[in-house]
Amino acid sequence: MIAYTRSTIFKNYFSLEIEDCPIDVLLHAAALGANQVTVINFRLPRDPNSLSIQINSGDRMVHPTLRSLVANLELEKADFLALKAIWDVQGCYALFHEKTPIKIRVTDLMEGAKYRALDNFGWNLEIAMPDGTSGEWTQIVSPDSELIDQIERLIQGLG
Repeated sequence: MIAYTRSTIFKNYFSLEIEDCPIDVLLHAAALGANQVTVINFRLPRDPNSLSIQINSGDRMVHPTLRSLVANLELEKADFLALKAIWDVQGCYALFHEKTPIKIRVTDLMEGAKYRALDNFGWNLEIAMPDGTSGEWTQIVSPDSELIDQIERLIQGLG
């Protein structure tokens, strides 16, 4: 049985917290999300050979070896879903939204201010999933209670 709790945040937002969230639940939730995805504080994968960088300077292209990297990524939902092996290992903080780009640092805002600001970007899903080794809780938040209902039904079906 998958342990989870459901709650309401400020009467307008709905949340699931899932212990040791299976990647299938994350992918199901992501499939329900909007088409634009912002992944915040993406870190270099544990396999550094899975990511490369190219720096263009005039007529010269340099391909340095990455030692560390933290970046915010803008992806389409299909690309986010294709990277499931990375999310399963290192977790992610992802926002699914219609308007792009998100021009504010939402991770610097308190919970209420964060969700009110995200309302301006047509968001419908937030996923905060820790890395696969931590055994912590994944949080999924949405302003759409039906979306949360669908994810909850999947969790109950897997239980």
